[in-house]
Amino acid sequence: MVWLWILIAFIGLWMFLRHLPAGFDAKRPVGELLALTPLLMIPLVILTILSAVFCAWGPFILGLLLLGYELYFVRSYFFGKKPQSRQQQFEKDNVSLDELLKSKNPLDRLIFENEEQDQKKTPNAFLENTLGTAQVSEEADEHYVYDEDQYVTVMTLNCRYGRADADTIRDLVHEYHVGVLALQEVTDDLKEALIKNRLILDLPYYTAGEQSANDNGGFNMIWTRQSPEILKKSTIDLEAAAAPGAVISVGEHRLLIASVHPKSPHRGGAYWGYGITHLSQFITYTGASAPSIPSHAPAAVDPVQKQPPENIADSAIVMGDLNSSLDLPSFRSVLDAGFTDSSLEIHSGFHLTFPTSWPAVPRLLELDHVLHTAGLEAVEVHSIVVPGTDHASLIAVLRDNS
Repeated sequence: MVWLWILIAFIGLWMFLRHLPAGFDAKRPVGELLALTPLLMIPLVILTILSAVFCAWGPFILGLLLLGYELYFVRSYFFGKKPQSRQQQFEKDNVSLDELLKSKNPLDRLIFENEEQDQKKTPNAFLENTLGTAQVSEEADEHYVYDEDQYVTVMTLNCRYGRADADTIRDLVHEYHVGVLALQEVTDDLKEALIKNRLILDLPYYTAGEQSANDNGGFNMIWTRQSPEILKKSTIDLEAAAAPGAVISVGEHRLLIASVHPKSPHRGGAYWGYGITHLSQFITYTGASAPSIPSHAPAAVDPVQKQPPENIADSAIVMGDLNSSLDLPSFRSVLDAGFTDSSLEIHSGFHLTFPTSWPAVPRLLELDHVLHTAGLEAVEVHSIVVPGTDHASLIAVLRDNS
């Protein structure tokens, strides 16, 4: 059965494109082929079964070897030390859930909007004119409340040209007691809708990246529950929508959290390759030396603004629609540089985020990520569909383990 040999060998060669040097995946259509690699399991399983049916043992053995290779490649999604249960963590930390919930009584507070890089905060006009200068935020669902001196809950969502449902975003933030929200592909209309539906009662502080011709589908935003030490409209220039960031504290641990959206390969392989490989530079905000960029990574297409070194945080969290998966060498180079993917870390399976709006097509790819540096560990990850957008939201709970 020569045709079985040819087809299975072709699939094997396609799969091993994953091991090209980082940066080669910026060349089209290599990036797109690699992104679709997980879907090869469907024809591979069928061809392996057919090989057994036709007693073609050579192709059958090759098919089994490739299936074994695939399981090994994705092993971290399923195998490893799982995080402790929520109740075990509370007991270990000597935190009473009942006492914690009692401490979460809502307080009146003023809502502010960040307008300047220097952290100047001015009262939000909408709040003063419509809600008044002090409002009460209801308690979150008790099942998702964590001690904010040790944990932070973050959420990221690609809003698909600003079409994501604002009410669902608010409800998820409220239910999961999200402390930091990162949004991509935001429009002015969506921003105003989020403000008017009272998201600011849960997340009163926010900033957005300056809009530019490089925006891919809209601008990025960061919203925070606690008053940030620093709000930045731009952190690292990725040749895409500006990546705003916020520095908050979890206990004594300072975290820089950024909302990023590198361009997808179809908008230009060089733009994508530069954006992905340079995500590793966020580690410099923690005082670490800048990691080396893979030698085959593309250079910037347009002039970029180099970020001067700033030691403003102990750890960094970078989250958003990264248009990347573990199959892409450039994405793995970011993990090798010192970042951990929360979805991989908790060993509870895939958290697929794309697509969510195609009729009769299930979620197939994990393109959205919550990455973090040392000093943190993920204990929960949830992938939840939001109407109006083709990406699912990703919610992660991170614990200070420094």
